[in-house]
Amino acid sequence: MENQLGKTIRINQLLDLYGQLLTPKQYDYMDRYYGDDLSLAEIAEEMTISRAAVHDQLKRGELQLETYEQKLQLLQKTKQRTQYYDLLAKACNQQNIAEVEHILFELNKIEGREV
Repeated sequence: MENQLGKTIRINQLLDLYGQLLTPKQYDYMDRYYGDDLSLAEIAEEMTISRAAVHDQLKRGELQLETYEQKLQLLQKTKQRTQYYDLLAKACNQQNIAEVEHILFELNKIEGREV
């Protein structure tokens, strides 16, 4: 199971990518909880609602973000690109033309370009 820090990092990354697709209220709850590190009780008090309502909003928001990622895979593709760019820099430094061409081919596949 994913630890809390790992989950917080992932949700913040997903919020950066897809946050504007959430309702303003969902985004606000998610940002307060995951971005500002407020507790359910603190958010509930600020918003004058129950802790259970905050919890429900967070769960719905998390589910929505994961659904967007499952369909669009922007976070996954970003991570893949980063790995390939690191490999590309290494291959360029080593002047490994065959590896550079392979990495460029893989990057083009991620972007949906045919070569």
